[in-house]
Amino acid sequence: MTALTRIGCLGFLAAFAFAQGQTQRPAFSVATVRTYSSGAPFQPEAQGFLRSADGIRATHVTLRGCLQWAYDIAEVSGPNWIISESYDIVAKAEGPVPDGELRLMLQTLLEDRFKLKLRRETTKLPIGVLAVGKNGIKNLTPVEATGPMEIKRLNGKVEVKHAPLSGIASVLASPFGNMPLERVVDETGLGGRYDITLNLSGFDARDPMFAGDYQTMRDELLVFVSAALEKQYGLKLERRIAPVDTLIVDGGSKEPTEN
Repeated sequence: MTALTRIGCLGFLAAFAFAQGQTQRPAFSVATVRTYSSGAPFQPEAQGFLRSADGIRATHVTLRGCLQWAYDIAEVSGPNWIISESYDIVAKAEGPVPDGELRLMLQTLLEDRFKLKLRRETTKLPIGVLAVGKNGIKNLTPVEATGPMEIKRLNGKVEVKHAPLSGIASVLASPFGNMPLERVVDETGLGGRYDITLNLSGFDARDPMFAGDYQTMRDELLVFVSAALEKQYGLKLERRIAPVDTLIVDGGSKEPTEN
């Protein structure tokens, strides 16, 4: 190989390495992240996480909840501020993208704006199990449905339509409403799709009685939701210990960087 050839090869390799180094993670073209002011008026029906084909709009959501959706993981642990602080997020891609790419874009956004240091590990933790109550199901009849599952939250009520029981279990695990905030699996053994409505207006996750004790709130919430399920539909929630994939926030800033 001549010196010129060697130089050419080295140049190509350097260019290739540079190009590889410049490969960027999927990211939104426009995004704003703002801390939700503690003194701002709060309307529960406005709280939520909405995704469209080309973006995300989240109102009064916790970082923990956003991480749960972004990484498609039920359990996230870290400093207290990931559940005590709330944020408004509006993010747009250049055009429609698959749901999986939206998740990657949100990962990039959260890691960049909050300077997060993350790791994963498997730990034995409580999970929720959706099961049939001791007296059997009631008011639960399969419906004919060909469309996607629908979810509505308004005035403390959660309405789910056209959903298999596995889908209802996933709603019970939703990080963006008054739910047990943990992984929930379906062990009812029931097929078909169903319409259900749960009235959860009697539970306030921010009740001073919890004094910031998140685990106590979770425990009481699961009991409350389970009682509502059993009273209306003959279903119940149980808690069991199982290996759970956990995302751990080792570091970061509760104040997002400027938009």
